[in-house]
Amino acid sequence: MDTMSSNFYMVSNDIGEELRQQKSSSRTPDTGTGLNTSSTDIVSLDISPRKVAYQGNAVPGYLTVRLKTAVPTKGEIIVSGNSINTKIILLENEYKTEYAINWVPFNDEINQPLPPGQYTMKINLYKENGSSSLGIPAGDFLVVHEVNPLPVIDNIKISPIVITQIPEPDGVALTISFRVNRHAEVAYEIRKSAYQDYTTWPVRLEPGMYTWTWNGRDNDGTPMRNDEYSVCFKGRELNFNNPNDQSFMYICSQRFLITQQEIPESRFREIIKDITLNAPSFTPDGDGVEDKVEGSITLNEKVNIGLRISDGAGGLVAELLPWGVKEPGVYTFSWNGKDLIGNIVPNGNYYIMAVLSENKKSAVFSFKEKYIRVLNSTEIKPMMPIQNVKIIVDYTWVGTKMAGRYLGLKGEVYPIIDFVPKQSAGYQYNILLAEGVYGNINVADIEWIDLDKVPLKWGKVTNASAEIRNTPGSGYIGLGYIPQGNIIRILNKEGDWYRVVLASGKQGYAKVADLVEVATPEPQPPTTPSTIEHVVVSGDVLWKIAQQYGVSINDIISINNLNPNGYLTIGQKLLIPKKTAVMPGAPAYSKVYYVLPGDSYWKISQAYGITLSDLYAANRIQAGSYLWVNQRLIIPGVYNVIAGDTLWKIAQKHKITIDKILQINGIDVNKPLYIGQKILIGM
Repeated sequence: MDTMSSNFYMVSNDIGEELRQQKSSSRTPDTGTGLNTSSTDIVSLDISPRKVAYQGNAVPGYLTVRLKTAVPTKGEIIVSGNSINTKIILLENEYKTEYAINWVPFNDEINQPLPPGQYTMKINLYKENGSSSLGIPAGDFLVVHEVNPLPVIDNIKISPIVITQIPEPDGVALTISFRVNRHAEVAYEIRKSAYQDYTTWPVRLEPGMYTWTWNGRDNDGTPMRNDEYSVCFKGRELNFNNPNDQSFMYICSQRFLITQQEIPESRFREIIKDITLNAPSFTPDGDGVEDKVEGSITLNEKVNIGLRISDGAGGLVAELLPWGVKEPGVYTFSWNGKDLIGNIVPNGNYYIMAVLSENKKSAVFSFKEKYIRVLNSTEIKPMMPIQNVKIIVDYTWVGTKMAGRYLGLKGEVYPIIDFVPKQSAGYQYNILLAEGVYGNINVADIEWIDLDKVPLKWGKVTNASAEIRNTPGSGYIGLGYIPQGNIIRILNKEGDWYRVVLASGKQGYAKVADLVEVATPEPQPPTTPSTIEHVVVSGDVLWKIAQQYGVSINDIISINNLNPNGYLTIGQKLLIPKKTAVMPGAPAYSKVYYVLPGDSYWKISQAYGITLSDLYAANRIQAGSYLWVNQRLIIPGVYNVIAGDTLWKIAQKHKITIDKILQINGIDVNKPLYIGQKILIGM
């Protein structure tokens, strides 16, 4: 027996005792299930549950009445309690012998839910011959207060969130699952803002889970256009005496997005025979040399088409050929490196993008293999140290230059260029989308993932509390307060304000007067690795010890602060740094490190298992140079040469130039490499 069916048989002890007393003095039906009554007209009666709440959650939100009578009847159940009288209508205009009624605890006469309390039920039955049975006892039920009532429909889930292709008419573009909590008559709609683009006929649904699929088309069978939509439900609840008065409108899902390519890539490549460029890069710096790039496009057929320049995020940068009808043939174009408003674009890759219109459809397509690199222009760089953020919502629109939009999807990671508070648009970060392309993203749509890379600096609240504002100055929106004595992370000082980061990852500003800088509450990396202790014996010299442990003489001199011209003494203790084993020929990748308070070159070199000379060489600095907090250092990788290696092969393996290898390592290009030779790999 399923759960719902079993509920029809639940009876309270008080009701059972009342019926047993009635049974001792009255004839009861020999057939039927559920409650027995004193009336010969009732064959069986089940009412469940005996504890309900209006709309329900912790307890059910409606009663179910199942009644069988010996002869056709109609009637009602009178509900009394708390100085209230209302009724559950069985039937008014038809005589039946079986009833199945679902009813929410609601007083239709005053259009309000029944207040919490105990209620008594009595049945009135009217027969076709004009006789009646009135006041038949049906027991009690309890109404309780529900602090978190359920809507008629909830748990709406849709998949996918982004539809990139509309399937064939018999396919599935979207799957919607949802829960119905009370009996209802429901219609589904696909809505865009205030307009509905697709709707179904209403259907009657019992409580339970449902799944519905949609093929991505409107009611005429036409594929829906690219836009944002929601799945919405409307209808009426049926568990009322007059369900026509209990309608509900637009219980909606989260947004989903249709972003299909209405004209496939194959059609673009069918129309466009070839795109040529006279050079892969140029320098629009106005010196008269390579200030523009030229090219041509060859069309195979007559078509309505235009040609543009797009950036790394797909945004429009410049027009090459105006959109319009063009005959088959060759068309030339040129670009001077300027955007639509006449500014020279930043360094980066820019792509040829075609816009096509045919058969009442239009689409754009970027030819990623046809890109132009802009050099010697401005560079857009993230803040240092790198602070990355990750998109945590299903998708979000990132505003870009020229009023464009980039679609960011959940899980994508971008570095921050700067925190850009805009009161008109909410709190936003300025992020680097691609080389030369930046955009603004809402703070609520992202989370920080690289706070550990920010130099450790903290402030303690000195006043009763410190107010955190979204911008420095008087024109601000408050983000909250930090209680007195609490510690907050400081990113940097900007005049009379500290830029701080909250536990949520949001950034804001606090007055310098409200904070006092304190020592970091966290241990500072890096930690010193283990070393080997060597005791000098007769005959030991530095080169012999270095060979014994596979390190350089400079390694031993540096870690022990030795005078290279001095003498060793028998019994002298020397620290020998442990070397990290590197498989010969395995790629060795460099890292970036930002100097922390208390760091030294020796401490950093020991933390990463390299020598001081390696660290100096990778950063092209002199021994003994000063360090400063937040200084950027390259931690080189160490590559061991194997048979068949050349400088060219090593450079290709690590995606760096031969010149970079020569600069860092001081190698004579005319001398051959040897197996086991150590090569430093930098950036």
